[in-house]
Amino acid sequence: MADGTVADLVARIVDRHGRQAGKILLDPEGQLDMAIQVMINDEGFLPRSEYSQRILKDGDSVKFMLLVGGG
Repeated sequence: MADGTVADLVARIVDRHGRQAGKILLDPEGQLDMAIQVMINDEGFLPRSEYSQRILKDGDSVKFMLLVGGG
């Protein structure tokens, strides 16, 4: 997906895979759930403020990681 942002990618995934994908990825407000973090090209976690600004290029590796905590 060239020339799109991380937010565009999330919207495309939900659009393509339907309601079940939305239930997994999105919070009640329709934003990426806070338990999910995004990493691009192993550069570390992308700040949420950059999801709508970071342009993806062909060949970028995007990982959605579910953060779990416990004690």
